[in-house]
Amino acid sequence: MNYLKVYNNIIEKARCENRYKGVIYYESHHIIPKCLGGSNKKENLIFLTPKEHFICHRLLIEIHRHNYKSYVSMLRAFVMMSTKNIHQSNRYINSRIYENVKNKLYGDDGLLTGKNATFFNKQHSQETKEKLSNIRKGDLNPQYGKPSWNNGKSKNTDFRISEGSKKQKENPYNKNRPKMGEDTRKKLSEIAIKNNLGKNKSNKHKTSISKKMKDIFVNDSNFKTRLLNMSKMAAEKTKGVKKEKVECPYCKKTGGKPAMMRFHFNNCKEKTNGS
Repeated sequence: MNYLKVYNNIIEKARCENRYKGVIYYESHHIIPKCLGGSNKKENLIFLTPKEHFICHRLLIEIHRHNYKSYVSMLRAFVMMSTKNIHQSNRYINSRIYENVKNKLYGDDGLLTGKNATFFNKQHSQETKEKLSNIRKGDLNPQYGKPSWNNGKSKNTDFRISEGSKKQKENPYNKNRPKMGEDTRKKLSEIAIKNNLGKNKSNKHKTSISKKMKDIFVNDSNFKTRLLNMSKMAAEKTKGVKKEKVECPYCKKTGGKPAMMRFHFNNCKEKTNGS
């Protein structure tokens, strides 16, 4: 089939009819596509019906099949034929043809995927990297001159938690929010017990969990080795690092801050006896 001849016949037919936009809906078409050097001059534009426009773009794919760049451009242009807006509401593309064209572009062996992609195994030159970097600097950067999102915020976790609790208390929604009644709390706890949530699990459920955990910790040798390797790595990272010393206000015992914060302060015997 001579695709170029069919394409030219459609263009000549439209020219002979001396078409203009009016009662009949027409779409403007570039006889020589813009990606191939075509212009927006009147000589290069023709009015086609939506069906003719669709057929012409389908023919252009076959006409430029043997030229890689032109072929990719024609496939992309054909994909754009599926877009609809106020001026292009009468277009309809067969789903089978649309899928076929998409697969040619982006499928497993598509023209724009894997080894066929234009940037496959390539890197930007140093000059291009500097240009991209400069675009993100100064006035061109939309964030230029604006403070960062964490500007002035403390890294202290306790401070942030206390600030968050203050904001929650000051929130008018929380202030005016009615407290949950005793009956509602009892109903919720009953539902939790029925659904075996939290600590209220049946003995059968507990034994099954225990059995599974024993199988993992006792019988699985790989799990043991993984745990040992993890502990060794953690010990190597912290080895030789001096930890901040803190003193317990109740029993005056001193120790490393992480361990004291985690295990001692709230569990101090002097504190529990005093209270």
